[in-house]
Amino acid sequence: MPWLFSPVPTAYFLLHLIEGQDRIPSSEAREFLQQGMKLPAGVKKVTVIGGGVIGCELAYSLAYEQGVEVTVVEKLPDLMTGVVHANRSMLLWMMMGKGSPSGRREDVLAKPVQAYKAEQRQTGHSTQ
Repeated sequence: MPWLFSPVPTAYFLLHLIEGQDRIPSSEAREFLQQGMKLPAGVKKVTVIGGGVIGCELAYSLAYEQGVEVTVVEKLPDLMTGVVHANRSMLLWMMMGKGSPSGRREDVLAKPVQAYKAEQRQTGHSTQ
């Protein structure tokens, strides 16, 4: 069962305008965090709409702590635009499955977080 998250309330509202979205469970990030980040039983895939700090933190936490397959969708050309370089680099490194908060290899994500950014709409290819 897939699940959709939106870190930004406006994006969450817009999700409901997508035809067929009513058949996919969804949540706004604030609501999800207030409920202790509990996913419904059977959720194996999550799509996070928005690749800012909150969206990327949610994506990594879900992949690391709950072991679900996570995809981030971002409209801008880069994830976490405007974030301090060191923080951005560390989180992206961990999302790609290249490192972990503990520094131990066994804590690295088994399945990296996938990301789709603006330029991929035009080319269909990742910029990584």
